[in-house]
Amino acid sequence: MAVRQTDGLGTLVKRYRTALGLTQEELAERAGVSARSISDLERGLERVPHLSTIRRLADALELPPAQRAVFIAAGSRARGGDDIPAVPEARSGRLPALRRMPWPVMAAASLGVAVLASVIAVVIARGLGPHPTQLHVYSTARAPIVIGSWGTTVGKAMSFAPTLGDMAVGPPGYDYAVSYGTPSGSIALRFSPDGQALSVFPVANQTTTVGGAAVDARGNLWVVTGAGIRKFAPDGRLLAQWKSSGFNPGQFDTPVSVGFARNGDVLIGEIGSHRVQVLTPAMKPLRQWNGPGGDAQKFAPVGFAVNAQDDVYIVDTGNWRIEKYTLGGKFLGAWRARALVPQPQSGNFGFDLSIGGDGNIYLMQSTDSLLSIERLSPSGQELAWWTSVGPHREVSKNVDGLEFTEQGYGFMGVIDGRILKVNQNMRVLASWSLHRLQQPLFRSPVALAADNRGHLSVADARTHQIVTLSADSGSVTRWSAPITAPVNSQMVSSIAVDPRGNVVLTEANGTLVDTYARDGTRIRRTGQELSVTSPTVLSYTAVGIDSKGNASFLTYPQPTVKTYSPSGRLLHSWCAVCDIPTLNSPVLMAVSPAGNVYIAVPSEIVEFTPADVPVHSWSGRTISGSGPLLDAAGIAVDNHGNLYVNDLDRNALEIFSPSGRRLASWKGLGVKSRFTDLGAVTVNGQGDIYLINGKSVLELAPLRTTTQAAAKSAAAP
Repeated sequence: MAVRQTDGLGTLVKRYRTALGLTQEELAERAGVSARSISDLERGLERVPHLSTIRRLADALELPPAQRAVFIAAGSRARGGDDIPAVPEARSGRLPALRRMPWPVMAAASLGVAVLASVIAVVIARGLGPHPTQLHVYSTARAPIVIGSWGTTVGKAMSFAPTLGDMAVGPPGYDYAVSYGTPSGSIALRFSPDGQALSVFPVANQTTTVGGAAVDARGNLWVVTGAGIRKFAPDGRLLAQWKSSGFNPGQFDTPVSVGFARNGDVLIGEIGSHRVQVLTPAMKPLRQWNGPGGDAQKFAPVGFAVNAQDDVYIVDTGNWRIEKYTLGGKFLGAWRARALVPQPQSGNFGFDLSIGGDGNIYLMQSTDSLLSIERLSPSGQELAWWTSVGPHREVSKNVDGLEFTEQGYGFMGVIDGRILKVNQNMRVLASWSLHRLQQPLFRSPVALAADNRGHLSVADARTHQIVTLSADSGSVTRWSAPITAPVNSQMVSSIAVDPRGNVVLTEANGTLVDTYARDGTRIRRTGQELSVTSPTVLSYTAVGIDSKGNASFLTYPQPTVKTYSPSGRLLHSWCAVCDIPTLNSPVLMAVSPAGNVYIAVPSEIVEFTPADVPVHSWSGRTISGSGPLLDAAGIAVDNHGNLYVNDLDRNALEIFSPSGRRLASWKGLGVKSRFTDLGAVTVNGQGDIYLINGKSVLELAPLRTTTQAAAKSAAAP
């Protein structure tokens, strides 16, 4: 969205807030100010806030670097100061899917060659992520914000119909297929680029018709259902629905297609009123247009494709042509296409339109007997034409979806229940059946660990596998970990990731420690196999690794902490219960980046220094003053020393400051979405929170704490 530097701060706040679909109250909660302050600021009644408050508002509005610079400059002018140079300021914001955006690169021209060199080193070390729209997302103390979800809450396969409907692609890891007419209604399947089912959820019942689907920049799925639109989170939660039927702006008359502009505006195509509506992400109407030329009463926008310049391409099956518009509705041109042939009213046929990674347009039409795909230039010139795809006979017809990703490959949905991954020359790269994709990602996740490179490793007790999720590409890696402990064990009791990204795991009721590369190659094994006839041998129940790579292990039944260097040298070995008599049977452990050890029992958590000195103790009574003691199902600690506890008694995620003050108590993802069965929890270097919730794994945005706010303030220029 282009913004003039002459706009006032209040005008910008209202504009960006509306674009995000936030109410004044929601923005106030995100920014840590009062709703009255937001209202007065937008109306020009409030004096200009302090620069730190302006920065918090910019964070809450999730502004990209260019818009953030304009926003802060507007605040500086209003306070009577000089304009701030239009470069991003130094700050730590939400990374695109687990990584930080390299802000110093944007300011290097003014900081000199030496700084630029160090910045490049930081960029190489951290990596670049793919989700620029997810920058600077923070959860509040009142409620978490879900930014990722994998698996299902039930841990079992969900039935699909034999027919596959629309395809919808988004950021890596947020690609969907919609299956129509299942026994329970229409189903959405989120899958990875390498053919793993990430999550499955229903989108409509059996009596509701389902039309087009699309994915917004946050990975949320929007589906045309009946006479309205439904918006789903990646974990299947229904976030919003709009079903007002009519001809007025903001109402819908037989909607069939949905798409998105780069600024988040929503485009809805309606064949009942022969129009396209453009709405804000909160579905507030902005404008609408009908198709010029031909017969406007036949205008039938059944499919959208929006390019990087926000040119809107429409498949018009009323006039049987492709039309091109600006986002404002200005008509730019129209042309016929060989792959768009008029069809009778009866019979099965489908259409799809997509923009490839090369910027060209891909038009697909399928009937009962023929598949046609045409590649067109942005000006409508035919570049290629296909009537089949690869050696797969089933895709010579009955294809109901074709969508390309920005990474240069696309997905085709075949009606008989198959997904094809293709390149821009229609070469088949991979093929997956719905039968394979019906299998859940996890059956019984028991332990997890995240690294700072955007990877999450999860141990599945039912399948005896380690599943590694890669946020930068959305891919999934599975590998089996040989089990040597007694047959009745759960395989893995704890899992950690060292600074090199290697996965370290301990077996339940076993004395072996295995270290694997991320691809499943075992690097080393230490310890000895547990003998069934020697039950007194100490076994490892938990593992934690600090920022130097030192690994600490908790043993059972004699609670001892053993810390080893990366080379395997024993650094410390101390009794975990000698100083605190109540710690008679520790079951959980977490290690901070600095090496402090946190040990949990059902009623208490104690923090030790690496040299066996207890420094702090947590329990429900001593922290909150009342209520039951903590019953920890999982504990973790972040870089700031904040403690995360999955409390079984309250079925809540409790977050405490290093001093023991409760920062947040989350019992679910909203009023109607409670946690089901909390398990392990972990936090990566950027503060992203991962937790096991039943048979699924959730990623929550970092909590904005006073410690983080102070660090941000100190880093600000």
